Amino acid sequence: MWLSDSRCGEVVEAAWRSCVARNSNREILGKIDKCGRDLSWWNYNVFGNVRRGLIKKRELLIEEEAMVVRTGSNLRIKALKEENNVLMDRETRMWNQRSRILWLKNGDGNTKFFHTQASHRFRKNVILGIDDSHGIWTVELNDIGGILINSYQELFTTSNPSLQ
Repeated sequence: MWLSDSRCGEVVEAAWRSCVARNSNREILGKIDKCGRDLSWWNYNVFGNVRRGLIKKRELLIEEEAMVVRTGSNLRIKALKEENNVLMDRETRMWNQRSRILWLKNGDGNTKFFHTQASHRFRKNVILGIDDSHGIWTVELNDIGGILINSYQELFTTSNPSLQ
């Protein structure tokens, strides 16, 4: 998420250049530590909390839309919508990253988390029964297959074939 902002690279470069470069293990660890502190400060003070920013932008957008009704000028609304879209994109990337981290952390082994996810998907993707053409509920697997085959045959068979 941070990498989408060009200022992130600037923070890393500035932190890396600020330390004396003798390339010993201690100096490299010092650079990494300073880089981490600077990125944490940058995240909190510059990049900001995505969810809080989204809430603020939405509130501003509502206020500006009310103002448009009175004044007729909508220049600020377009800019606010663009800023809101950027924040929504960041939020989407943030949740995608968090889901991958959780999957790597919990879903890689033969864990309860993994089995819960697989079981949930199975329950979601199973057909328990189906109504036939007369409205009768059928649960037998062979009967369900036959109903589906008949339904598609009726759907794709024309009642007025043309001879050519």
